[in-house]
Amino acid sequence: MVYQKRAVVLTKIPDAYRGLSKMLLRWARSNVRECLVMAGFLYGRFRRGDSGSGWLRLAGTLELVFLPLTEALKFALLLNLLFHPLVTFRVMLLGCAVSAILPAIIYQSRQRGFYAYKWAFSYAIFWVMGLFWISSWGLCSAGCSGWLTRGLGVQPARVVLAAVKEHPGVG
Repeated sequence: MVYQKRAVVLTKIPDAYRGLSKMLLRWARSNVRECLVMAGFLYGRFRRGDSGSGWLRLAGTLELVFLPLTEALKFALLLNLLFHPLVTFRVMLLGCAVSAILPAIIYQSRQRGFYAYKWAFSYAIFWVMGLFWISSWGLCSAGCSGWLTRGLGVQPARVVLAAVKEHPGVG
């Protein structure tokens, strides 16, 4: 296997808010289910002669703790937003800026372009304003097994044609 930086991969992705939120909700539900399954293996011996892995157990324990804790913190943030809207809004904007800086710097150092800075903060704001509810709803609705994004299909011909126009060497 070889890493190919210029590889072009065609995939179906949602191009509207509804499709994106449904895809992310499916991922959030999957994350909850995988954490619960992992909890069954976390503290026992996986196979005979297994000494166990301390790092794996630590990571699994942190995941089990942080999954509900982050949702509780979001609820506290919403309450704080009701009682101290201006201060909370400023702190949220600062949090968006801080969370966007590291990925933008890494992208900048690897790609040598200003592109990431333009979109990193915008995406952080979009997530806070429009997608924050997804992990909470995924935690509450983990038992629902619908795929949510089936039937929203993008026409494959349109996807391939767009990729070929953007990358003439493909196809």
